[in-house]
Amino acid sequence: PKERILGICIVLEGMLDPERRRLISTPLGISWEEGGQILAGIEQLFRDQCVGIFVDTACAGYGEMITQHLEERDFAYINMGDGIGASLVLHGKMLGGASGAATQLGHICLDPDGPACRCGGYGCFEALSGEYALYDRYRSKLPPEWGSTRTRLSYADLAQHADQGEQWADE
Repeated sequence: PKERILGICIVLEGMLDPERRRLISTPLGISWEEGGQILAGIEQLFRDQCVGIFVDTACAGYGEMITQHLEERDFAYINMGDGIGASLVLHGKMLGGASGAATQLGHICLDPDGPACRCGGYGCFEALSGEYALYDRYRSKLPPEWGSTRTRLSYADLAQHADQGEQWADE
């Protein structure tokens, strides 16, 4: 056929350690051990293909640099959602490359006695401020009408209620 696969690109939400050939994704439930097995399986399955595995936040930071035609050579792209990720560009090059391994902002410990994080640590920035942690963090401030009907709170929810002048969201 005229068409052929030139390569395969896999983008995942998580962390990639290319030196130790491991990946982890807490949202997908992939541990370091399982991540190593997955990488080995991918290499075996696609041994005749070029395969690239990239971290979502690194790809988003790179995309921002390209699509926005940024003239800045040094900047941080911070992605705050369910988790918290970052990619840092220094002198026009992404720190840690597409693995994002050098910029795990969400897993910097801010409070060693803080809540458990999905990465296995305690008091990580993500465990304190990621969207998956917002409901528990603000539960005592939520309006009574929310009752047991909601179990999740997003940054969009907070912004919407703050825009409506609700004090609990401003706080």
